[in-house]
Amino acid sequence: MKERIRDWFRATYAVFKLSFSTLLRTKKSLFLLLLAWSQVGFALIWLVSWYYGKVGSGIHGLGVFSAMMVTSFLQFLVLITTLFYGSALIGDEVEGRTLAYLLVRPLPSSSIISGKFLALILGSSLIIYPAVIGCYALLLAPYGLSGVLRNLPTLFTDIWVILLAFFAYGSVFSFFGTSTKRPVLLGVLFAFGWESIITYIPGQVNKLTLMHYVQSLFPHHVFRGDMASFLTIFREPAGKGTSLLVLLGIGVAFLFFSSLTLANKEYYLEQ
Repeated sequence: MKERIRDWFRATYAVFKLSFSTLLRTKKSLFLLLLAWSQVGFALIWLVSWYYGKVGSGIHGLGVFSAMMVTSFLQFLVLITTLFYGSALIGDEVEGRTLAYLLVRPLPSSSIISGKFLALILGSSLIIYPAVIGCYALLLAPYGLSGVLRNLPTLFTDIWVILLAFFAYGSVFSFFGTSTKRPVLLGVLFAFGWESIITYIPGQVNKLTLMHYVQSLFPHHVFRGDMASFLTIFREPAGKGTSLLVLLGIGVAFLFFSSLTLANKEYYLEQ
């Protein structure tokens, strides 16, 4: 039993190492990196504007950071990054006709999915987190070291909530990439249709979205009128425990479905 577990971890690490090194060299990674760092550019413009007195006294850097986190990062960059990486989890192997060579090796499907998914998580983190920290540092710089340190708990909360979002959304998009021929199209409909529209419909239907539970853990008051659009005031956040269980449960379930699909689907017939 111990030997099988050890072999599983070795196989997972081998797949992760290969997938991650390949992921870093893709054009989509460069595109996502440029998108993420464009937000740092906006933060720098704000800082320069503040320095020259072009920013109103009522506009606080933390408020700007909160608005960027709620909109640019959470509802766009996290979604598009996990969509691009998740849909390509197996799709790139199918398109490149290399999946058959991977499957003939004595590797369990769970190791293949786990290794590639770890590459997705690390790749997404390297794209998003430096940009988040850069925006935070620039937007809080006018308030000195004390202002930066005082609001660090908010930044740390952002980091672990975004990690949960990577896990939940990444697993769903990975399942799309494993089970469908057009994962990007399906992912776009899900991310920017269902998740971005249904989330803001008043009533109970928004509880059927992942974004509702991610926002419920977010530290930026997305359910209060001062930081949200007028539609968000009609909703109440889910409990933190409930949100955590839902996101982890969805993540684990869709990774299991991805592994099951990979083990049973005849991909070689589609090449």
